[in-house]
Amino acid sequence: MAIARSTYVLLAIAIVVAIAALAGQRPEDGVPDTLLGIEEADIEAVTIDSGDRTLALERREDGWQMLQPEVVPAETGTVVFLLNLLATEPHQEPLTIAPSEAAEFGFAAPLGEIDVAAEGNRYQIVLGDYDFSNQSIYALVTGIPDSADLDGDLPVYLVSPNFEAAIAQPLEAWKAAEGAAPVPSVPASPAPP
Repeated sequence: MAIARSTYVLLAIAIVVAIAALAGQRPEDGVPDTLLGIEEADIEAVTIDSGDRTLALERREDGWQMLQPEVVPAETGTVVFLLNLLATEPHQEPLTIAPSEAAEFGFAAPLGEIDVAAEGNRYQIVLGDYDFSNQSIYALVTGIPDSADLDGDLPVYLVSPNFEAAIAQPLEAWKAAEGAAPVPSVPASPAPP
């Protein structure tokens, strides 16, 4: 049974339309695929305020260093778990709320705050309450394109509950084992020419 030439033409048109539709689903220009739009290797420093303590970490040539509450080498695995979350959390459209509604989302007494320095930019993630399904955490995020120009409203994103697990690690989990050889961190990406 021979297939008519018009069938091939229709098939080719359908393929072109499908490709165009998929291309149309790409994020808008300037909107990152991930929440912060950064790579793990670009993160230079992280400060975590979990309410009962503040933890400051900085990338060094020989690995990650804890600067607060103690000055000791940081445990690479614990740091990388957080860095991976920061670099891979998917971007989605934010909910917008009025500042007067912030307490309803848990931002009056947040689970914690994460400040990130990467490539000369600063980002802040404030973790509020869990959403109604208990599958995500409300997060106020500043430093990304969606967080500006909202006429006074606040951008609220839904993020993975792994963020709470990452910042709730006990202090000992953030410290490298005594006598352990430092594990070099991934160098920051070179600046574009």
